[in-house]
Amino acid sequence: MNCTRVSILTPSYNQAQWLGYNLLSVKSQTYPNIEHIVMDGGSTDGSVSILDSSSGVIWKSEQDRGQSHALNKAFDASNGDIIGWINSDDAYADRRAVEAAVQVFDNHPDVGVVYGHGLSIDANNRLLKFLWSPPLSIAPLTIITPWVQPAVFVRRSVLETPMVDESLHFVMDKDLWRRLSKKTQFHRLNVIIGVDRFQPSRKTETGEYLEELQAFISTHPEYSRIHTSRTMRKVLQIGTRYAGLGPTLLLPNTLQEAFPLDLGSMKTRFVRQAFKSRARG
Repeated sequence: MNCTRVSILTPSYNQAQWLGYNLLSVKSQTYPNIEHIVMDGGSTDGSVSILDSSSGVIWKSEQDRGQSHALNKAFDASNGDIIGWINSDDAYADRRAVEAAVQVFDNHPDVGVVYGHGLSIDANNRLLKFLWSPPLSIAPLTIITPWVQPAVFVRRSVLETPMVDESLHFVMDKDLWRRLSKKTQFHRLNVIIGVDRFQPSRKTETGEYLEELQAFISTHPEYSRIHTSRTMRKVLQIGTRYAGLGPTLLLPNTLQEAFPLDLGSMKTRFVRQAFKSRARG
């Protein structure tokens, strides 16, 4: 039986500590027709050995011009009709993630983007927080971008070449969602899809990220409302945190883990979700 091919794109550079979990989460998927393409930027930390010993992964290791360039190279090398994007320190949370997304695309040919919920984890695979993604009717793009990047799948036919703007090194995902929102329909899948890892070398924790974000906001005023209103930011942060309170308590009953996650006790999950706006530990 033929089924739609899905291409998972992974840009990587010196992320050997987490790359294996990334690869395992894709290999563990229940969906049968997946190609996983990893573009490594010439890592020197053991990543190449991990890739070389991993069966079924299409990869190349060579110097590139950064994450956006690596992602575009992976896109150019891919053949799938559906595209997923998980960075090398991220992963899929559930073994059924790809299968669930493809089913939506098959049932809704007018939908170009499928997104779901995510989990924030730390460097040691410990759950920090449930990342609730609201329906577009609650959080339209003009107010906030509610998508967890590793929890998004895109139909190839709505993507351009290059896939992302290589002049952007930190907010290329926001720019991609902005462009896609103007040309296709988005569909929320009310399940957990991706894992977003909070770790010390995370790019979004740098001053450079904030500089590029502010420049992006000034260029695209539709984002300015959420970023210029401290009250609105706070309300949305609290709202999304508490919307994820119920789901995070039910995780052990609903999640088929795609790699070894440390979910912690129900009490610990409740405390982190309810009271820690930026759960780091």
